[in-house]
Amino acid sequence: MITDTIPHEEAVIRHFIEDPEFADLYLNTVLADGDDYEIQRVQSWYDEAKARTQKLGYWGSIVNNAEKTAREGKNLEAIIALMTRALGILKDAVPASA
Repeated sequence: MITDTIPHEEAVIRHFIEDPEFADLYLNTVLADGDDYEIQRVQSWYDEAKARTQKLGYWGSIVNNAEKTAREGKNLEAIIALMTRALGILKDAVPASA
């Protein structure tokens, strides 16, 4: 049986994206502990999760704009342009291994 696994770092980043309150709590705990290596490591995961969250949020707003454009009966080219842009943002936000 072949199973796909993701690296620990990627799992933590995804967890931070899904549960931002946990991410904040975890980062604050690590900062309070004062271990420079651990702070740097967790801070990089935290920053990556925040960056992806912003990209995904932006992608969602583009999808909503495309839906609004379609409801308003605007031309298909405008909808395709919005969705193409959204797809590019989503590809940047989600790693190929996801």
